[in-house]
Amino acid sequence: MKIYLIKRNGILKPFYKSDIDYVENKIKENVAYSYDIKKARNYKHHKKYWALCRLMADQGNFNTEEDASDYLKFMSKNVDYIIVEDNISYVKPKHINYETMGQDQFSAFWDTIIPHVVKKLGCDMGDIENNLIFYL
Repeated sequence: MKIYLIKRNGILKPFYKSDIDYVENKIKENVAYSYDIKKARNYKHHKKYWALCRLMADQGNFNTEEDASDYLKFMSKNVDYIIVEDNISYVKPKHINYETMGQDQFSAFWDTIIPHVVKKLGCDMGDIENNLIFYL
């Protein structure tokens, strides 16, 4: 089960009503629980990424935004290597969805892809930012 927490006055508290319900009904008193803490993804940043992929596809560099996304994952080395046999291996792009990548990781990923976007589109980041508004 995944719940969202927010720090208020130095105390971690459930964020959504469903999280409050879970803590009140499922978490037992005087029992230690372990959670992997990662910063929740910023939905607007996620939308901005897909807008960027649409922009790249619309510029004629890729057939689809998914192709652009795969390109960016490859260029940023956000991939898994799958060994099929001793001398045969494949490279597969990793997922960047909410379940597999927190905001800190996504921000680092974003920073690594921007130089590749600038190079591929032949423009600067200001041009990209100005055009993304039409894709959001």
